[in-house]
Amino acid sequence: DKEFASLALEKRFSTWVKEADLAEVAVEAVSKGDDFVLVVANTVKDAVAIYEKLRQRTGKCLLLHSRFTIGDRARKIREIESFMKRRRPLVLVSTQVVEVGVNLDFRVLVTSAAPISSLVQRIGRIGRGIFLKEKDFEIHIAYARVKDDLYDGIYSSRVVEMTIKALKTAINKHGEEGVSWKIPSSEEIMMDGRRMIPYNKLAEYAYEGIELELNDELTRILAYLTEPYVNSAEASRYMIRLGGFIRDSIILPAYVPPEGEEPRDGDTLELKPERLVPVKAELLGVVFHRASGRERIEVDLKKCSKVVWTEGDKIMAILSGRGDEMMYKLVTLSELANLLERMHAYIGGRLFSLEALVVRDDRYSPEVGLLIDD
Repeated sequence: DKEFASLALEKRFSTWVKEADLAEVAVEAVSKGDDFVLVVANTVKDAVAIYEKLRQRTGKCLLLHSRFTIGDRARKIREIESFMKRRRPLVLVSTQVVEVGVNLDFRVLVTSAAPISSLVQRIGRIGRGIFLKEKDFEIHIAYARVKDDLYDGIYSSRVVEMTIKALKTAINKHGEEGVSWKIPSSEEIMMDGRRMIPYNKLAEYAYEGIELELNDELTRILAYLTEPYVNSAEASRYMIRLGGFIRDSIILPAYVPPEGEEPRDGDTLELKPERLVPVKAELLGVVFHRASGRERIEVDLKKCSKVVWTEGDKIMAILSGRGDEMMYKLVTLSELANLLERMHAYIGGRLFSLEALVVRDDRYSPEVGLLIDD
């Protein structure tokens, strides 16, 4: 698209990369009076902390991450899109959830350091919709010194370090506007006397020497799932236990009961999908061990009880039986493990399937989401 390419090349994406605290960089950007600012943290914990600092300093500040109920997240996205359409000033603090699938547009991006592939997605949230024809945008990338193999516990530290090095080299060579963030190319780009390095060339440098390791276990599982004798129910059971091929953990649904509703063992309910929160299993104290061909699930009651409704040594879950009936049910650790491992279990002589774990009423807020001490 020549028109898109022309508009993209006319834009000036001033980029700064500095060793600094993300919250401090965000506060500085907002204090300058920028009225459409997107702040992206690598973790929910950091995003919540930054949101708490910024909401006192700006007229409108919203928080968006993966630990909101489906309903609250949808409402937040509608509110954000409403601000965008009416061009009302907004500061949005978020995580990787904004990288894909959300139609947003801002003038300023403040982000934690991340692999170049993630940065390109985040930068795709500025200068694309309501600001498509504007020319000047700011990108602030804050990084911390690498202390272990995983940067922020998520990304390869080596890839992040190489990304930072590549960006600094480009900026030192061609200035703050020396990166072409929107248009890839096989060679450097010239525009209005500016020489720019395309982002795909930075990616080549950042990933240079990185060897991809074949995961033999996932290869074995994929081969098994594609066998003609494996039915859909069996395939679903494997995928839920695995957590998917791109996730590093099982994802469990956590249910936030309506305000004023107290879950009681044996009570039936109408489960409202919009009140579900997808949560990494280990954050709820559920760990899936897979080694030497053996599989087992371990539940840490102490950790689980910090988020999930418990009574004594039992955990409150939502189970489904025959038909569409669903009920609150207190289950033991072994019963929960069986439900997760086999997708169903006999409890009290009846066959049940697990639908969700039930969140404590003091561990969820529509403003900041599910509260987990991670």
